[in-house]
Amino acid sequence: MATFDVSVVGELNLDLIFYGLPEKLELEREHLANDLSITLGSSSAIFTHNFTLLGNKAGFSSSIGSDPFGEICLQRLGECGVDLSHVRKFKGKTTGLTVILPQRKQRYILTYPGTMHEMSLKDLDLSYVFSAKHLHISSYFLHKALRPDMIELFRRAKEAGLTTSLDTNDDPEGRWSTDILLLLKYVDILLPNENEACKIARTDDVNRAAEALSQKVLPAQTVDATLACSVLAGVWNPRVFLGR
Repeated sequence: MATFDVSVVGELNLDLIFYGLPEKLELEREHLANDLSITLGSSSAIFTHNFTLLGNKAGFSSSIGSDPFGEICLQRLGECGVDLSHVRKFKGKTTGLTVILPQRKQRYILTYPGTMHEMSLKDLDLSYVFSAKHLHISSYFLHKALRPDMIELFRRAKEAGLTTSLDTNDDPEGRWSTDILLLLKYVDILLPNENEACKIARTDDVNRAAEALSQKVLPAQTVDATLACSVLAGVWNPRVFLGR
């Protein structure tokens, strides 16, 4: 019997949000914000937090550095009841951090990856990861060390009987490598936004992107209805649900 409803493998960091900055930032000038928010960041952690608040059980596999930022992340995420027993602390490393500068309806997003670039497949306890009904991974392009083994992770999850979902997020390098397409045959629910879908599918038409990507993911199958709705509701940003 599954221990968790969802097992999440992903990044963990804080978001520092500076409000009220001028639209044009000048070098060597000191710009003043009119407000500041320090909150739990990272797509994986936000998803896990929201999913758990909906009354579900989630296990979280991630990494932090040996610094106060990592401890604050654990405190914020642990408050809602997420199981954090498999968050690894990398001695001498630094937890990632994102600085967000909102500008009207858009924003600048500046991220230092830190340990999110360090965690690899060998750092995961797969018996723990697979002790759930469903596997969810976010921020595909940020997992520098895990990405080469992502197909293996998803393949083994499917062999273990889990359903799977992937929230791709942005590619900071802007390459949108086609290796992600090889992963999709092990993905049940794909959750890019419109821009991400178009970039992955190499088209400017979101409808064509949706159709192209729906041919890559797994054929329609039975996924627990409550679980599926919770997965979709737990996502931080409005997403295009692509499936077949």
